[in-house]
Amino acid sequence: MTRLNSLTDWFAGLVAIVGLVRLAHSLGGVPAVNLSAQLVSILAIAIAIFSGSGNIFSAPEFAFGSDGRTWAHLLAHMFIDVPVGTLVGWAIGSLVLWGRNYARNPRVSHV
Repeated sequence: MTRLNSLTDWFAGLVAIVGLVRLAHSLGGVPAVNLSAQLVSILAIAIAIFSGSGNIFSAPEFAFGSDGRTWAHLLAHMFIDVPVGTLVGWAIGSLVLWGRNYARNPRVSHV
């Protein structure tokens, strides 16, 4: 079994799980999941900045090799990860739903 080591791994797994739940219940929860995950990251980075002590979210291996206790890192989560992550989650969920609809009736155009 593969060991999940990073927030990215956990988030990718969470997106897959939410896609399946959304498939089963027809809920639109992917944007909320991304926002929740990013909110945890943003708060953890803010705590690291204000306290001066690091945590897993401010570790150099998760901040492209530099100190993760910076405002640039926090702002990148706010203004890059939230919209991009939401769009990626939406795209994955949409592909899962399209695949389900296509598998149910492949003769109907789904475009």
